[in-house]
Amino acid sequence: RDTLRRKGQSAGYAHNGYLEDAIGGGGLLMMSRLPIIESHFEPFGLSGYPEQLDNGEFFSGKGFAHVRIQGPDGPFAVLNTHLHARYSNRVSHQFAPHRIGQIIQLASRVKEYDEPVVMMGDFNMLDEDPEYRVLTGLTGMRDCAVEMEHRCETVMYSNPYRARKPISVETGRRIDYVFMRDGQTSGLQARLFDRVFDGVFTIGGQPASYSNHAGLMATIEMLPVQPDVRLALITI
Repeated sequence: RDTLRRKGQSAGYAHNGYLEDAIGGGGLLMMSRLPIIESHFEPFGLSGYPEQLDNGEFFSGKGFAHVRIQGPDGPFAVLNTHLHARYSNRVSHQFAPHRIGQIIQLASRVKEYDEPVVMMGDFNMLDEDPEYRVLTGLTGMRDCAVEMEHRCETVMYSNPYRARKPISVETGRRIDYVFMRDGQTSGLQARLFDRVFDGVFTIGGQPASYSNHAGLMATIEMLPVQPDVRLALITI
């Protein structure tokens, strides 16, 4: 984490939104070129089962970071999160209630913002899962990948850090997302969206990658919200 922060600062990301509010800080770090007005970390109220030590969800300190950033056209909010892991692809609903509880907590925070909101992270859900419909339904968030017609897998089974590969014909899954929601006076429009940091290389003669997930890069423009124009037809 400290190395990332130092390298980020040298690359122009002078501001960061990491807080020491949880065990390990929840594992979340946000860096920004623009000034961060506020920065908070909120742990999830529902975080797995304490007796399942091999999963580690209960003790991992997961939650979400939410920051307000001062942009050139006004402030906007960014939320970064990591929902409860799936652990088993054989039982798709196994931890869905935990993720839905965490999404409800996220949604309650999103509703507090009048400005535009971007929410990103590892959501451990497919876009066909109930969790996805709960999140978009409660928050009004739009999926950047869907708007740009570029749904891309973020967990590939060709990744060298994926030791347990399912016996199936699928090449991967899309469980990482960038969502966005308009504010009262400013809106957000996706302009570019792509998968990054998904290459395989060697370290010491062994195959390696940047992470066991690919990264996502979204270019989002802030625009004024056009007021609704309503015409009343009066017949005399």
